[in-house]
Amino acid sequence: MTPTASYRLGNETISPGSENWSDLLARAYAAKERPLCLCSTPPSPMYIARSAGGYVIKRMPDTGEQHAPDCGSYDAPSALSGLGLVANKAILSDQDGSTLLKLGFPVTMRQGSRAPAAESSGCARSAVAPTSKLSLIAMLHFLWERSELSKWHPRMKDKRNWWIVRRELQESLRESRTANVKLADITFIPAPFRADKKVELEAERKAFMHRLMSGQTKNLGILIGEMKTVGPTAYGSKIMIKHMPDYPFFMNEDLTRRFKKQFRQMLLDLETYNDSHFVLIATFLPSEQRGEIKEVAGMLVTDTWIPFESARELTLLAALKDRSFIKCLRYNLSLEATIASAVLTDCHPARVLFCDSGERSQDEDRIMEDIQLAGRLPAWRWDWKDVDMPALPPLSGLVEREVYHN
Repeated sequence: MTPTASYRLGNETISPGSENWSDLLARAYAAKERPLCLCSTPPSPMYIARSAGGYVIKRMPDTGEQHAPDCGSYDAPSALSGLGLVANKAILSDQDGSTLLKLGFPVTMRQGSRAPAAESSGCARSAVAPTSKLSLIAMLHFLWERSELSKWHPRMKDKRNWWIVRRELQESLRESRTANVKLADITFIPAPFRADKKVELEAERKAFMHRLMSGQTKNLGILIGEMKTVGPTAYGSKIMIKHMPDYPFFMNEDLTRRFKKQFRQMLLDLETYNDSHFVLIATFLPSEQRGEIKEVAGMLVTDTWIPFESARELTLLAALKDRSFIKCLRYNLSLEATIASAVLTDCHPARVLFCDSGERSQDEDRIMEDIQLAGRLPAWRWDWKDVDMPALPPLSGLVEREVYHN
């Protein structure tokens, strides 16, 4: 049985099963009251936000580690992933839950000017990885984590699909902005395609593109979608996005060369692992009939939309399908930089999981130890020399609280 999350609101202890739950949240929202999550001692502060479905309780920024591992609001220590380098520098969260992102790529251009040249999507090694601005892939990682798509619980089996992914990403975009623009206003995520809704979906897409093309300052669009095909053209390549059959995206020759070089292994892995998806994020110059990609990045995800980087990580994630965990993401860090693969949250204390994809030097072993110490969690490691994966840490008897607030 899954226990229900409990909160203190004023002098009352409430839970999603409480009588008049929605009314309680609505009144507390109007009065600007803050609930306290009772998963740990002392209780952790939360806030109430409005959403399309009413009111929800959400975790305050930078408080994820304060929650119990079996709480839906728990988050992995940022030192275990690339988030630690950019938190409170490129990602600035307000007390109301909204977030200011400092982006390392342009999203606007002046009317009549040429679009800015696409920057390389590659990142520097860990020692010099940028910390003050987010790369394109780092923005995608931020949205994935903020949407809790990097989390997995066994009860999510068969319940996560593109409709859910899109809904959660859109909610996170509504709470995110740059200094000049709301990200929800310039980011297009295609809705699941249905033949009987074709005209309606096309009208929505045309209206979105028209808004981007209007005004004195022309916004570049940001696309997030699942890549369906990529193929050559006379001037570069064409990318088709799943659920967007009538709107192709094009890359010029230079960007095509860099795309093939940077994502060669990912594209091979996509062909190898049948149930995987390639989630693409790109900035693009819109027109009524097509988009011209200016910068592009992407990541592979499993059939449950959990990101992975190697065959070993895919094996690890498959072994975790009946466990609860949080996948760690790189943000601005290069593939050579050492980070944790995941944090197992259904044991006490939580365990940090390291999955070596190749031989590591003594320096990199020390980095791994430093990461573990910074994360303050005991570690499990699949050493690169071991062909077979070692036994995972056992369940500790914790039963996760139902996630109602995120």
